[in-house]
Amino acid sequence: DEVIGRVKTSETETGRIRLTSDGKQVVVALSKELAVFDRKTHRLVSQTALNASPKVLTLSADNRRAFLTNPERKHRVQTRIRLWLLPTTARTV
Repeated sequence: DEVIGRVKTSETETGRIRLTSDGKQVVVALSKELAVFDRKTHRLVSQTALNASPKVLTLSADNRRAFLTNPERKHRVQTRIRLWLLPTTARTV
């Protein structure tokens, strides 16, 4: 294995990371944020605040949606699945 690039996040320990199927974007789930980076330039394309730390991150086949699970513990164990739309064109934040 070889490191071919790095992206700077706001946290030292990144939770979940996925590469879109077209290889153009890197999607990173941080503790309270979903960040999307351009793979070639390593620039931040978008960021979205999250209510809770995600446990699982997966992307739709068309790269338009990110699905995140957020376990919640109240009276019983529950898992919520949240859907986030990903940007379709690169823009600098």
